[in-house]
Amino acid sequence: MNTLPAKMALRRKISIAVRGTLAICLVYLGLFVAPAEAEREIKRPEQVFLYAAETRGSELIINWDIEDGYYMYRDKMKFSAEGVEFGEPLFPAGEIHADEFFGEQIIFRGAITVRVPVKSVTAAGDSVTVEIRSQGCADFGLCYPPQKWRTDVSTPAAPDNAGALLSAAGGGGKRLLGQAMGDEPLPDAQAFAVSLGLADAFTLEVRWDIAPGYYLYKKDFAVSGPENIRVGALQLPEG
Repeated sequence: MNTLPAKMALRRKISIAVRGTLAICLVYLGLFVAPAEAEREIKRPEQVFLYAAETRGSELIINWDIEDGYYMYRDKMKFSAEGVEFGEPLFPAGEIHADEFFGEQIIFRGAITVRVPVKSVTAAGDSVTVEIRSQGCADFGLCYPPQKWRTDVSTPAAPDNAGALLSAAGGGGKRLLGQAMGDEPLPDAQAFAVSLGLADAFTLEVRWDIAPGYYLYKKDFAVSGPENIRVGALQLPEG
């Protein structure tokens, strides 16, 4: 009896079963990848989205190193720690990306630094565990599921809440009496450092890096543009 056709049929069934199992595993892991790219090497997220976290004074600093060919979504990044209340993260300028999964998004590539100000600290001890949430994709069509990263950092310092004020030179701002009375005020460019970026095609984003002990008045913000650009109303955060 010739068993060769039977053996070949069995091999085909095994091959189909293996491919089916692999596809089920990919779905279970939450990985979305274009069929044409299924033969590419699929790296784990910790291999392509490297990070290092630390605290500096009353800020949490996260340095990301994103591998070439991969990117991360700005609005998918969240930060939390028990006993620590964080303010709004300060992101670098990203790039506008027309995303097939989430629509128009701001994304990051390469090496970036995210700074997260601390609003209050009630945690005891020398360290806290920070949870970092993020999500990223690859240019060849793979999109990773949302990730949660946990890392221990030294407990951040509570922000200076001194209420007494001392006038500072220029900038529409003030400095706190927590600084030594004999100190010279910082130059405006250092006390109120500013950077610009595009949040989308119709929105200019202005980010202020205000030195500790200084602040700006909400009522004094204004905007103007060239004659051929009509500027809309300012959208300011809660002060």
